[in-house]
Amino acid sequence: MAERRMFTKKITESDAFLEMPMSSQALYFHLCMNADDDGFVKNPKSIQRLVGCNDDDLKLLIAKRFVIPFDSGIIVIKHWRMHNLLRKDRYKETVYTDERALLFLKEDGAYTLDEKQGIPIPKIGAGEAQNEEEKGSATNWQPNGNQMAPQDRSVKDSIKRLIKKDKIEMISRAYEGVVPHMDLVEKVLDALEFACSMESPRTYNGKKYSADDFWAIGKALNTDDIVYIINRILPHMGHIEDFTNYAISIIAECSEHSKK
Repeated sequence: MAERRMFTKKITESDAFLEMPMSSQALYFHLCMNADDDGFVKNPKSIQRLVGCNDDDLKLLIAKRFVIPFDSGIIVIKHWRMHNLLRKDRYKETVYTDERALLFLKEDGAYTLDEKQGIPIPKIGAGEAQNEEEKGSATNWQPNGNQMAPQDRSVKDSIKRLIKKDKIEMISRAYEGVVPHMDLVEKVLDALEFACSMESPRTYNGKKYSADDFWAIGKALNTDDIVYIINRILPHMGHIEDFTNYAISIIAECSEHSKK
């Protein structure tokens, strides 16, 4: 089990979370720190007693659906995959496979017990391996002449430095050098780099986005935005035929999401 855990402010600074007593909030953080790489905690009551919280704190986390309980006494952190993206070479699968088999993954990366709200949880790295073999995947896809605007070397180098170097350094600092799903992060940034070079505007979510629009999005992109994009893409990795176009659409969606 990893020694470091991450938290997204989308959860820990939400009204639902901050409205809980401090003891319930503290218990949540301790449960997350003691979860395995899939977000399962085998001994929530022991941790509760160890940190001086009471039964009501755990019951409140369950009632507010910050954690999901199982009949075995094990719990799972509902928003685990929003907090912690897992790099496949550092990931260790949970031993609680019976409980894991009961879960589904929602579009935002949250766990659910309702199969109508999500999809079966993909294996870490499995979607990526499958996608690379599909026709039209990011590794095989090539833009046509109408989609790529002529760019001089200085402009291309500026885009590459902004999109690849600066953003990877930014997220590496946030994750202390161990970036979960780094290969997927790089593929998303490749898609953004391409979007910054498009000749014709594209329509996403009913709005037209030009290369200049994506350039502005790229400059404003922060770590939370990248985590949001990865979590939106992960549940669908095994079904994406054109990764570049799909990733660009999620990047556009993220830009609108950030404005709210």
